[in-house]
Amino acid sequence: ADLHRLLAQFLRHVTDHHRIVDQAGNGRVLQLQSERVDHVPLQLVRLVPSHGEVAPGQTIRLNAKLVNGPVAATNVPVGFYACLNGLDTVLVGTTVVDRVSPRMETIVSADFTIPDTTVCCTFFAKVDPENRFGEMCEMNNTCDARISLKGPYWILDVTSHPNPMQNETVISYLLPRDVQGMKIAVVSLEGREITVIDGVPQDIGRHSVVFRNPVLASGTYLLRFEGRNEKGDIQTHVSRIVKVQ
Repeated sequence: ADLHRLLAQFLRHVTDHHRIVDQAGNGRVLQLQSERVDHVPLQLVRLVPSHGEVAPGQTIRLNAKLVNGPVAATNVPVGFYACLNGLDTVLVGTTVVDRVSPRMETIVSADFTIPDTTVCCTFFAKVDPENRFGEMCEMNNTCDARISLKGPYWILDVTSHPNPMQNETVISYLLPRDVQGMKIAVVSLEGREITVIDGVPQDIGRHSVVFRNPVLASGTYLLRFEGRNEKGDIQTHVSRIVKVQ
């Protein structure tokens, strides 16, 4: 659900004339114009990063596979974007496909260096990002890909708001890598498990979960986050919340 939300936000950035930061432009704002011409036959079928896991400062290559339709495609741009830390969308680059014969495939690429401040990264590619060619569905020619970020922490930016809480609080966290069996337990200071929040998001990205318990007694509690990494090892993180009447 959070990845779909990011994809929808990205599309609004591109098609609704929101501001997108140019990675190489020192904060320069790119204004994407809309000028419909004709239907573009190229279909974006896959976006594949050169690495499944990277470290900040490392350069990766984004490869977009395109399949052409029944007519030749000429001078069609493909835009590559990165959503960093679930917050900022930056333009990686734009590659123009000079010509693709009917029913043929092609691959276009763009390189991107992961900023040092990155802890979570999702990539998007879109055929004809300026929307010069009419598309029946804005989702048709968009693909996304996620990569894991190397680092010592499996969970980051854990917050609860409001805290102290009364009837409910929103628990937010950021996952640099996918985990399995993710759950959040509410535990008393004596170590007694009060309740468990199951089915919480466990994929790469920034997530929010609503914890609602109006009958919980006033006091201080621990939030125990637990998930398994790719090796099956259990990882934990503990934060604190306060319940007031």
